[in-house]
Amino acid sequence: MLTADEPLEKIHEIIYRNLHDTLRLLNKRLHLKMYAVLYDENDSYRDTIRVRKTVSDSNQTGYNVNQESIEDFAHMFRELSIENKYEKDAAALRSGIKDLLNQEKGMYRSKTQEPDENEGAAGERETKDKGSAKSNDFTIFYASEVELRSIENAGFAIYVLEIRNLDEMSVGLFYRQPQFSFLRMLLDYFFIDYFKKNFQTKYNENHTQFARRMSRMFMGKLNNFLQDGCILAESGSFDNAINPAYYIHDLQEKIDDISTQTYEGSSPFGSIVFCQRNLITEKGQQRIQFAIKFIDEDKIKLEDAKRIRKLLELTDAKKELYLIADHQFVYGLGKVDWGKMKEHLTLRVEFRGLSHYELQLIRLDESYQKNGYVLFDGDNKIYQTQALLKADCLLAVSFKNPRLGEDGYSPQKLRNLLRSQFFDGKQSMDSDRAIDKLENIIRRPRSRNTGRWSSLQRKWWHAPS
Repeated sequence: MLTADEPLEKIHEIIYRNLHDTLRLLNKRLHLKMYAVLYDENDSYRDTIRVRKTVSDSNQTGYNVNQESIEDFAHMFRELSIENKYEKDAAALRSGIKDLLNQEKGMYRSKTQEPDENEGAAGERETKDKGSAKSNDFTIFYASEVELRSIENAGFAIYVLEIRNLDEMSVGLFYRQPQFSFLRMLLDYFFIDYFKKNFQTKYNENHTQFARRMSRMFMGKLNNFLQDGCILAESGSFDNAINPAYYIHDLQEKIDDISTQTYEGSSPFGSIVFCQRNLITEKGQQRIQFAIKFIDEDKIKLEDAKRIRKLLELTDAKKELYLIADHQFVYGLGKVDWGKMKEHLTLRVEFRGLSHYELQLIRLDESYQKNGYVLFDGDNKIYQTQALLKADCLLAVSFKNPRLGEDGYSPQKLRNLLRSQFFDGKQSMDSDRAIDKLENIIRRPRSRNTGRWSSLQRKWWHAPS
């Protein structure tokens, strides 16, 4: 139980401010709305409070936290545009709200219009995006129960969160592969491992230090997966429990050290692929085709940042040539046969400059298949297709600070923009091919270490009819 010599209103504000500031550190575009569904010690429903941010009345930068009691929790569901399956049954809501919000159908395209921080709930002028190609903003819902004791009374609160302006990839991980969702882990730990008595932070940390601790623990969790083995097809748990092993692993420190090393004055660029040790060392499957393989005595420990930084110069993303590692050692330089890795956990760290890197989950999306054809092998017929190789960004780190999504450019945002500008939002094989070419043209300057810009002019671009 969390206790505080404060009224409930102050407790709600403390929770909102700390969570809001943490989310804004991950991505400045994220927008938080929070509701507190309150129960007394006898499990009887008391009230529903809407908690939201408003612009500060003072000249100083900052914001106020506004709290309003609304009619009942049914009104909360209407504001969130979620079907109320509980009507006025508060006991059913308490037992079922988390499972309801964990369903992927809770995800929908967010608003095309940025939220007005001063808008009233009753008069919100939000319009849902009806499939517009211009929108790339998504919403997630989350709920957590907290036992409380204030100076007024005791009981518990179910905090219901709406977080808007997320990218599609982060939302997909949040619902479909929760074990790999950094955002879900951060929210879980915020409610179980951030506060102590009187709502002081448990480890005397601010929101920046908390986010950094979470990124370290998230990589510790992935280290656990690499060490113990993880099958991607297995559905992950929606709830993150405190695991001391996550604190022990220091995968993030090792990657941080590599990202801070320069070589002949150049910042680090290149890639390391991480997978289970047995997938690297087994001889039968040949999942890894090594161009350079170290003998057992010459394997490089991940702690040896300087040597690994030099080896990054040999990697080449265009040729699919990566450093190959498990949770402890680098085994050499080689290519990955992705078709033989599809059910196994494979991670890739992309170094993007000094103290900048991105952690990606690599997987084959077999639902996206095209260009199938038949091969003949003696009397046997083999049907071969192409599958999409996806790189889902689990976490980006910039100078030790975790980042979620991209504040500016992202390939999907660019594709949506090109489709809306040149093809009236319509999808076809011709438009897909043209967008692929344009996206490739624009992506090339971004891969350069120096400044570049691209310009597209309508007068020479003609969409195929």
